[in-house]
Amino acid sequence: FEAGSQLESIGQRAFADDSALLELTIPANVTSIGSRLIYNSGVTTIRFLGTRSAWNAIDKADNWNYGNTDVEVICSDDSSTSEPTEPTEPTEPEPTEPEPTSTLVYELNEAQTGYIVTGDNGQSERIVIPSKHNDLPVVQIANDAFAYSVHRSNITYVFIPDSVTEIGRNAFYSRQSDLVTVEIGQNSQLQKIGANAFSGARLLESIYIPASVTEIGDSAFNNCGSLE
Repeated sequence: FEAGSQLESIGQRAFADDSALLELTIPANVTSIGSRLIYNSGVTTIRFLGTRSAWNAIDKADNWNYGNTDVEVICSDDSSTSEPTEPTEPTEPEPTEPEPTSTLVYELNEAQTGYIVTGDNGQSERIVIPSKHNDLPVVQIANDAFAYSVHRSNITYVFIPDSVTEIGRNAFYSRQSDLVTVEIGQNSQLQKIGANAFSGARLLESIYIPASVTEIGDSAFNNCGSLE
């Protein structure tokens, strides 16, 4: 999680079955943690960027650390350890937005102020979502939009523009043997990652979660075995 993260809620099993994940940093703003957060993962250390009293005050499910009860939690004011610090802001220039996938399907949101991507008629291997469609911002990826049950062809690369504020439930669910790269812009306005959004993406090695994210749904990154 990047410096200044606004994340408040982490759902159940959000990082379960991620065997390559050894250390998890939790921002100071988090107020609730769901059950089995790191079940069957490689996590041995949690670094909480707030104080010990703030950690104790978090609304944690009774079995939040089920399967990893020996995990070490290090808080910012723990005198016995070096104080965890938030990572510095990235200095690399933001990459240019690539050419959008031409076969994406859109629908207007209820307020008719922006578009929702609902899928891809072309079954493309590279999914590049544009920041605008018909002169309106693209603000959401729909539930199940690119889940394997809907998009049977391989998806190896996904680009999510800064304009997207929500990734829907099951949006990239069960991409077990294909999804390797998800690119999210440094100026992303993303606020919500829905339940099971990337669950089962076993080849996904990393993903940038911007500071604007306030909610990560249940099992959002469950069984992402290569995630570090």
